[in-house]
Amino acid sequence: MTPEVLAQLIGERSDMAALEARGGVWLAIGARAIDALAPRADRPRAGLVVPPDAAVEHAFDIHDAIDRLAGGAPIAAILLDARLLQDRPLAALRELTQLSGGAAIVLCGEPPTRAARKAARTFDVPVWDPHAAPRSALADAPRPPTRTPPPDRKRARRSDRKAKSSPNEAFLDGCLRRLTRPDALKQYVLDSLTGISGAERASLMLRDTGRATLLLQAVHGMRDDLVGKVRQSVGAGIAGRVAALGRPTVGRATPGGVRRYDGAAYVVLPLGRGRACQGVVNLTNLPGDRLPETDRVRMWETMCRRAGLALRHALRLRQAENLSTQDQLTQLPNRRAFERALAREIERARRDGTRLGVALLDVDHFKSLNDDLGHQAGDRALTAIARRMDEAFRETDLVCRWGGEEFAVLLPGLGADAAGEALGAIERARRAVATRPLDLGPDVPARRVTVSGGLAIFPDAAGESEALLRLADEALYAAKEGGRNRIQIA
Repeated sequence: MTPEVLAQLIGERSDMAALEARGGVWLAIGARAIDALAPRADRPRAGLVVPPDAAVEHAFDIHDAIDRLAGGAPIAAILLDARLLQDRPLAALRELTQLSGGAAIVLCGEPPTRAARKAARTFDVPVWDPHAAPRSALADAPRPPTRTPPPDRKRARRSDRKAKSSPNEAFLDGCLRRLTRPDALKQYVLDSLTGISGAERASLMLRDTGRATLLLQAVHGMRDDLVGKVRQSVGAGIAGRVAALGRPTVGRATPGGVRRYDGAAYVVLPLGRGRACQGVVNLTNLPGDRLPETDRVRMWETMCRRAGLALRHALRLRQAENLSTQDQLTQLPNRRAFERALAREIERARRDGTRLGVALLDVDHFKSLNDDLGHQAGDRALTAIARRMDEAFRETDLVCRWGGEEFAVLLPGLGADAAGEALGAIERARRAVATRPLDLGPDVPARRVTVSGGLAIFPDAAGESEALLRLADEALYAAKEGGRNRIQIA
């Protein structure tokens, strides 16, 4: 990079040594800027007469450019497609200026809006016409104009400006409104991409907890029963390679096959870049079985990158919620989760006219087990008891760790013989714990453990949650006093 070229861009002909010492590469942001800096046989490398040996990096949009600049690589000059300043131009130029390290910034083409022109004036960014004839870097030519007088027009009303917001901004807003509902967010992302692409079949796959495989999470135009069952190893197959590399793939496959695709054209888009990629979106059966244009794929890629960020935050929120309502030792729901479920099920039972069972169970002589075998053996005993009790109840029942060696059980949807039905379920869990000794780990003798429990029925025993829990607790102590290893009903 010659200092004269930079001097022409930023008008600092007196400080050649500093410019030469800075060095760096040219960064082209946006399709028009990339095209301007691409070498072609019928013209010089760019209308700005970039030296032939100058390194050029590309960024498809401003977000991509900010990611590259944040890496700290020295940049000599930035050529920015002015069309990218459609939304929030002031914030975009401010971010680029702060991260550019003093590099020259030039707009490629006229700013598209009044706000963009104002932002260019604020940051004193010159405007360059990509269709103008090439200018020599050594010529004493005037600096490109910093602005063009805006056309004589009325200021758009706020409602009009809002209506003209880009599809990407509307899509991002839709993602943010669904952050607390990951399942709704997944389907929204997939439906939005199928709507804008016209794909008749699509699927969304996310990395699983171990990050080694992709799991099908949402579908469009496909069988719903495939969700949660189809897996693909990261790095294998088209979807797996896109997830591993974080780059989109466009191509053609053989029509038909095991999935019975009608067309051959497909697009696989990553939900993020690099290691931050959360998964992929697969689009097939595209309109006319035609491959989409590059600009459209780039727009979809931007949407997917933003969707990947939203999905990552949504899953973190879900994990935080699960951690706050899950017992870390037994992996059962904790007392907080039980109290929420109890309030919800009482309202449902009132509305539907059904009965509800609430039980508290306590491990007999647990203190002596801890004293004899140690706390680690006690933790293993609680984990084994929790597993046996959870397996003994229906899927609709809820087993929680109430605290210490005590467990709580919620039995919704009981019939006319609620007491007998609930008592039978609690007895089944008690026998599941007592019939076989617990394996407490190597070098620790197996030990037979029993539980005692108290049961209360809504609304027969009480009509409020606090009263139900108190009666169940009193019945539990009655079972303890009656000899343990038994269930007492209030």
